[in-house]
Amino acid sequence: MSESDESSGAAVAQAAQPSRVPPVKPNWFAQHWIISLLALLIGSCSFFTRDRTVSWEEEVPLNTGETIWVKRYVTYKFEITQDNPFVPEYVRLGDEGLEFEYQGRKY
Repeated sequence: MSESDESSGAAVAQAAQPSRVPPVKPNWFAQHWIISLLALLIGSCSFFTRDRTVSWEEEVPLNTGETIWVKRYVTYKFEITQDNPFVPEYVRLGDEGLEFEYQGRKY
C-alpha cells in the first residue's frame, strides 16, 4: 500500500466516526413549564380574590352608667370596578357585626 492510501483511509475513518456534541441541558422552565403555569395562575387568582375583615373594639357607655366593650367587624372585598378598571378598590360588603358581653352573657 502506498502512503496516500493510508492517509485517505485514516481520513475516511475519522469521517465515519460521529462527531461528539455535548448534550444540551434544558433550562428549568422548559422542563417544568406546567408547574410554572399553574403557579402563575394560582398567584394571579389569589391576588384578585382578596377579602379583608377589619375589626376593632369600642368602649360604649350604657344609660345605666355602666361601660362595656363592643367588638365590631366589617368585611371588604377587593374589586376592579367598571368606573375605572385601572384603580382596584375595596368595596364594603354587607357582612358587618358586633359582639359584646353584658352581665355574663355573650351577644
